Amino acid sequence: MLEKLKFQFSLGNYWNVIKIASSLIEQEDFKSDYTVLMYKAASYANVLEDEKAIATYNTIIQLHPENVEPKIRIALIQIAIGEFEQARHHLTQAWKLDPENLDVLNNLIYISEQLHEFDIVIELSSTAIEIDPQDPSVWLVRAAAYEKKRLYELAIKDGLKAISVCEDDIYLQMAYNDLGYTYSKKGDLVNAESYLRKAIEVDETDPIQYNNLGWVLAEIGKIDEGLDYINYSIQLDSSNSYAYKNRAKVLLKKGANKKAKKDLLKAKAMDYHIEYDNEVNDLLSTL
Repeated sequence: MLEKLKFQFSLGNYWNVIKIASSLIEQEDFKSDYTVLMYKAASYANVLEDEKAIATYNTIIQLHPENVEPKIRIALIQIAIGEFEQARHHLTQAWKLDPENLDVLNNLIYISEQLHEFDIVIELSSTAIEIDPQDPSVWLVRAAAYEKKRLYELAIKDGLKAISVCEDDIYLQMAYNDLGYTYSKKGDLVNAESYLRKAIEVDETDPIQYNNLGWVLAEIGKIDEGLDYINYSIQLDSSNSYAYKNRAKVLLKKGANKKAKKDLLKAKAMDYHIEYDNEVNDLLSTL
């Protein structure tokens, strides 16, 4: 029956897996079997029966507290449905069992990012860097947290370190873009423009860097060129509220208040204030 269970799972017949697993669990020899229960929980997760998956993983955790994997899997479901504190509890328990597990650590970092706990992000990412200093993504995570705390020199230092350990263009483009953004926040628009143009050279398809570069160009007086870049960013991704906010600010520089207000209302409708801050609402109050 175990082989049939595994075969059905490999075919994606998850309801059959649940049926077989439920039947096996009724037998004395399998009622607490780790493998059977894990297949059942994973199948519930794959058919989006989150509550049943969570309940099954909780059963596994109670029966097999020494295993890390069910704690990670239940946490991933809880993260997906926004139950961050519950997810953090399970990941913390997993981390105690396996303190060098980067999957656990990265998910703990993600939760703290979502909750804007940037001091915790810095602490956890520093631990991750100690475990694997050759991973550029962790340097970029810590750099972003430093930027949020306006510790721009530390953010730049980590961004440059990320570049030094990059082995593929994905992280290189991210590092250039993040450095460009950080330099812009620092007020160093020359370096900001330079790094953002490097980001575009690496990957011409990412809308974020066009938005960032457009704003930098507008700030140094190249308003029309900057507007073109932001327009192109919105063309690539019309759901970016930050780009609409930036375009509105450039339009205000040009005196196009009605068009600016329209963009600000779009950004507000996209819940800019939830994802970022109150700048959109503040600008609307002046129009």
